[in-house]
Amino acid sequence: MGGEAEVSSPFTAALAAGRIVEIDVQPTLADGLAGNLDPDTPTFGIVQSKVERVERVSERALRDAIGEVVRNERLVVEGAGGAGVAALLSGEMSGLGRRVAVVLSGANIDPHVLGEILSGQSNARPA
Repeated sequence: MGGEAEVSSPFTAALAAGRIVEIDVQPTLADGLAGNLDPDTPTFGIVQSKVERVERVSERALRDAIGEVVRNERLVVEGAGGAGVAALLSGEMSGLGRRVAVVLSGANIDPHVLGEILSGQSNARPA
């Protein structure tokens, strides 16, 4: 399973098409995941053969996941690092019937955006 930003989801589009396709890239808190896939990347083939599905998560879910990781785990993650947590918290991946691990990565988040997320301000936006 995987998670990616709803507003910029190259893997969802590529998996649906069975090949790498160009998407309309939108700003997202998960900027490390945003953008089109390089046509020469081996990543798509790996995901296509190893990942059962990719869950698209909203910007709200990304903000919530970042906040939850900070509050509960005392770790700072950037939007891309929180995408897997956001996918799990969305409930779409519940009932997997097995142990689940989520890789938490990156702390490259604008401190002002992180502050807005932690204070509950709804105007937190992509850096």
